[in-house]
Amino acid sequence: MIAVVTGASGFIGTNLVAALRERGAAVRLLARPESTATYPPDADVYRVDLRHAATAIASPVWDGATHLFHLAGLTRAHTRAQYHEANVVPTGVLAQMAAARNHAPRVIHVSSLAAAGPALQAPVRDSDAPHPIEPYGESKLAAETLLRAAKDRVPVVIVRPAAVYGPHDRDFLAVFRQLLSPVALHATRPNYQLSLVHVHDCVEALLIAATHPAAPGQTGVVAAHRLTWGELYNAVGHALGRTPPQVTVPSSLLQLGALAGDLWATLTRASRPPLLSSGRLALSRPAAWTCEPSCFPALGWSPRIALADGLAATRDWYVEHGWLNLPGP
Repeated sequence: MIAVVTGASGFIGTNLVAALRERGAAVRLLARPESTATYPPDADVYRVDLRHAATAIASPVWDGATHLFHLAGLTRAHTRAQYHEANVVPTGVLAQMAAARNHAPRVIHVSSLAAAGPALQAPVRDSDAPHPIEPYGESKLAAETLLRAAKDRVPVVIVRPAAVYGPHDRDFLAVFRQLLSPVALHATRPNYQLSLVHVHDCVEALLIAATHPAAPGQTGVVAAHRLTWGELYNAVGHALGRTPPQVTVPSSLLQLGALAGDLWATLTRASRPPLLSSGRLALSRPAAWTCEPSCFPALGWSPRIALADGLAATRDWYVEHGWLNLPGP
């Protein structure tokens, strides 16, 4: 396997690259020309601007490539135009590239549950019609649509992970830090539900997407655990040996905080909006972001990491790398 990976410096990408190397794959990392990400000295890095089709398609990074794992994209942006430029345009260029090759690489596109939308009457299934509710999810669905348009010429597998946690993740780090505070604050109601998957289980699904003969043409969600936010906080607290009171922040305060975040980002011209913004707040309103995988279990995938074990290992990784400081006994 000769695998090109976009988004290799990110959370899932870092774990994916390690897994590919363990399996003996030749890995090429595709980075933006202006990227300041750091890579290991022995990494095979190509600087390619996926916003410009002609130069991107002509890059030698594709020579002999058998697989393309497309993970790069923005999860936070100010405008729909920014989401489109970061998430849709590069995917369209990659679809053109793959279709232009005599032997198109298999494309494994890492999308998001946000493209499918929140659960309505029941957890989202692979076959449900998508209904994204905010610009990020809309951009991920638009990127999927471009790839599906090329499926007659390109073997495409679309993977929609639920909330992913584990080593290298910064989003769930905030939950761990909350449980070390005197009071743990919820940005959503404790009875709201989510689906969760450890990054190593997610990577296993990506590897199945890359190797299983029946995977091309499939779109599947990936999730291992279904629980409420309150149960998640309790599980993280157990991993930390902490049980602080949990308080839900009133929605009116969250709305004010989101407006303040939007204003701050506008005034400072921040490259990315803050964690609390109008767009991010929209994702917290539905009562359930849950899904019911069927595609990947049918291909032989099943989650192997128990929630308690995954949270404990994540805690240890955070501590080892200085991201989390545990109080003394």
